[in-house]
Amino acid sequence: MSDQSTTRAPMPARKRGLGALLALAGERKTSLIWATVLSAMSSLLSLAPLLVIYLVLLHLAHPQQEKTLTELWSILGWGALAMGLRWLLQVSGGVLAHLAAFNILFDLRLAVADKLRRVPMGWITARNAESINKVLRDDVDRLELFIAHHLNDSAAALTLPVVSAIALFYLDWRMALVTLVTVPLAIVVQLLLWKKVPEVMREYNEVNAILASQVVQYVQGIAVIKTYRQGAASAASAVRLPQVVAAYFDVIVRMVKLTVPAWSAFTVVIGANMLCILPFGGYWYLQGSLSLELFVLCLLLGLGITRPLFQLAFFGSLMRLIQDGYGRVQDLMEAPELPDAANAANMQTPADNSVEFDGTSFAYGEITVLQDISFKIPAGSLTAIVGPSGAGKSTLAQLLVRFWDVQQGAVRIGGADVREIPLADMHSQVAYVMQDVFLFHDTVLENIRLGREDISEEQVVAAATAAQAHDFINCLPQGYQTVLGERGARLSGGEKQRLSIARALVKNSPVIVLDEATAFSDPVNEARLLQALGVLTRDKTVMVIAHRLSTIIDADQIVVLDTGRVIACGKHAQLLQDCTLYRHLWQLQSDSATWKIRSTPTDEHVKGAA
Repeated sequence: MSDQSTTRAPMPARKRGLGALLALAGERKTSLIWATVLSAMSSLLSLAPLLVIYLVLLHLAHPQQEKTLTELWSILGWGALAMGLRWLLQVSGGVLAHLAAFNILFDLRLAVADKLRRVPMGWITARNAESINKVLRDDVDRLELFIAHHLNDSAAALTLPVVSAIALFYLDWRMALVTLVTVPLAIVVQLLLWKKVPEVMREYNEVNAILASQVVQYVQGIAVIKTYRQGAASAASAVRLPQVVAAYFDVIVRMVKLTVPAWSAFTVVIGANMLCILPFGGYWYLQGSLSLELFVLCLLLGLGITRPLFQLAFFGSLMRLIQDGYGRVQDLMEAPELPDAANAANMQTPADNSVEFDGTSFAYGEITVLQDISFKIPAGSLTAIVGPSGAGKSTLAQLLVRFWDVQQGAVRIGGADVREIPLADMHSQVAYVMQDVFLFHDTVLENIRLGREDISEEQVVAAATAAQAHDFINCLPQGYQTVLGERGARLSGGEKQRLSIARALVKNSPVIVLDEATAFSDPVNEARLLQALGVLTRDKTVMVIAHRLSTIIDADQIVVLDTGRVIACGKHAQLLQDCTLYRHLWQLQSDSATWKIRSTPTDEHVKGAA
């Protein structure tokens, strides 16, 4: 499958304000320009009924006998035509804006998803999953509203009062002044009362993201809550839900206290122009310096100015939310990426399937996890990595599949530094069977071939058969076309692992990494998994992260890690003799194998319970 990142246009450079949002349009900027122009023209035609009223009054005030009725019908006809044209322009502008928005945001969502594939896993795991989901969902949805609706509506709302003001000055400059006298005052009131709103909006966005995360955590932990019979209040306390809800409530209350008075004051002041138009216009009419028809037209234009100004003020308040959301999208798109050697002069190609860790050191921030790790895995051999929890075993595997890059030393495949292998080639070199299998909400077929359209259904079935998964797949309601629940909720742990192995068989990479693939399997499933792993690892270079030492006693070599360092390397028998830690781990597992739950309580237990 081709790498889509090579064909997608890069994100625009960091900008602020309206220009940053318009920069999203890219090649579709022409469509958006036409959409705004059509919306502005449609807005202008909304003045047609006012002009019809003026002309009708003018004719009624100055009748011309037999021509009056004909001309009135003509005026009404032109008015109806203008309304039809307005509808056509509004529909055309809306369609253009929506098509542009859907295409722009389609590209944006794909760009964000593609970006996530290219950033180090450390950048993703350091962030809350819900915060990234919020970018892909809420923030991008707000951008769709801006492009498809707010941009057009803002253009229309801006055009109408500007043209109305020009018309008023053309018709009677006195009426123009009394109509617009409240506009500057309303703007000043809005600015003064909204000064603290941006700060509260930032707090709202932060608390909203935390609340979403806590709600997801609460729902995911509902099984534990039910198991321990905890009420909603006590269970929520464990995940800080009440505190976060209270903080969210406080922010909302403060936001309402700030915005409602500001908005109410704006609407009252901007609508107060009638208090000026009616007395002054009436006075000039009675004086004879203003005709009745012109007075009515100016009155209608004055009324019409206020509604679009309300819309502009509303869109202005939304711009902070939209800009903050787009800022988070830009932050994600500017995250550091794993360098790709696809076009580099020092690009390397693996000579074989061997693996080497050469002076490898790695740290999560300031926490050192691996220090000066050096060992080799010959091509076609099996090496097991063992050690206590926190020794750095899984981190070592993830450096090999290049979830992160080392800080010192190197990781090599076939003599080539993994940082100098193009990412597309690197991903084809290594298959990673994780302990925690992730399955997508898709069919079994697509979960196994994972987007590889070149893999036929027959090849998928063959891989599933080799992975000991074919029988249980056929027992599913629609077989290979069964849609799995979220994260494969319909399947057992062993079934998920066998699908993961089938997925790795389809990938057919020369290097296999197994991160304790049988950790949570029952004896029956473990036997099937071991048989499937035997097929998967045949003629491959294999690195196994092992907790059950009994499964790796026949490994070609066993590397013992402790506190991020290699303390021993050799075969099982040799390590039992020479490595104290390995011998201790082996003894612990041997002792645990003979442990059993006491069937009859002792007298001491009975007395203690009493």
